Amino acid sequence: RFRFLFKKDPRVIIPKYYQELSSKTVLTMEYLDGMSITEFLDFCKDQEKKNKIAFIFIDLFFKQIFKHRILHADPQFGNFKITYDGRLVLLDFGCCKILKKAYIKIYSDLIKKTVNKDWTNLFEVLSSIGMVTEKDSDETKGAIIKFFETLLVPFEKDYYKYGEGQIQKTLLKDINYYYSKVGIRIPKDFVYLDRVLAGLYHLLERLNAEGNLKKILEEYIFCILAKRDGGMVSRDWS
Repeated sequence: RFRFLFKKDPRVIIPKYYQELSSKTVLTMEYLDGMSITEFLDFCKDQEKKNKIAFIFIDLFFKQIFKHRILHADPQFGNFKITYDGRLVLLDFGCCKILKKAYIKIYSDLIKKTVNKDWTNLFEVLSSIGMVTEKDSDETKGAIIKFFETLLVPFEKDYYKYGEGQIQKTLLKDINYYYSKVGIRIPKDFVYLDRVLAGLYHLLERLNAEGNLKKILEEYIFCILAKRDGGMVSRDWS
């Protein structure tokens, strides 16, 4: 399925699958030459090339969610390769998740409410999926607000440098505080999304990625809003 969905994207390569050599427990795919993510990080000194790879990963993340609704949900470095001409190879499809349309709507609404700092309606959305309740303390609610604010920091500016912050550490601190107060209330679909997003932020920090990430987010969010509302929508977060 991934091979079909991304066959027209020249930046992404999905290895050919050999059904006759595969089974329920073994997936046999063609060998593709290239560098591991670790090798690429160690040997590539060209920041432009690093930014190019970073933007492929970011676009891939949003495209999986908002366009294809299927997620390669195992973001460890060993599941990717970088070809010598700068393309991304996806490996190991043992952990994939088909995303429900209802959760895509919720995800886009959470992003929009956070960008607008519309905390009242953000809590309404979070309440609808059981992540917050009226009984939660102000400290707990504050922690979840901070988590979503931090999550979107790189996408709020026209230009952002991942190497200048420690987004991943801050996110882990905020979400762990939230868990310590209320336990784990995240819907299963969101667990997969958050797992991939955590891996993505870790990679972007390692790449010291920089550029206009806001533009990528806007393209996908406004695309999903336009489809949902039956036509074009204003390019305005309000």
